Amino acid sequence: DAEGTTPLLMAARNGHSACVALLLRWGANPLAIDNRGFSAVHLAAGGGHLSPIAQLHECGARINVPNVDGATPLILAARYNHIALVRELLRLGANPHVPDARGWIALHHAASAGN
Repeated sequence: DAEGTTPLLMAARNGHSACVALLLRWGANPLAIDNRGFSAVHLAAGGGHLSPIAQLHECGARINVPNVDGATPLILAARYNHIALVRELLRLGANPHVPDARGWIALHHAASAGN
């Protein structure tokens, strides 16, 4: 669409794992980002959807890529108190020391949100 949202990004944002798997199987780009730099991993992490993360990672999606504000999927998961997602992203190699545009890392966001 006009914001660069692909069907894969929409499916990941809404936690539709079966749809994510189908789209990836049919060639959806796991590296696609929208106009704000959000990837499918960002959107799944921000929405608290654990299952699409592993599928996307297996297909080559990058875990440590920042969006236009410098937020990584780990920062979003920490900000919104998605503890299982934080654990999974760390297990998959997310770097907890990557700062956003303000210089905040995931721990800053978690603490600021009371998580």
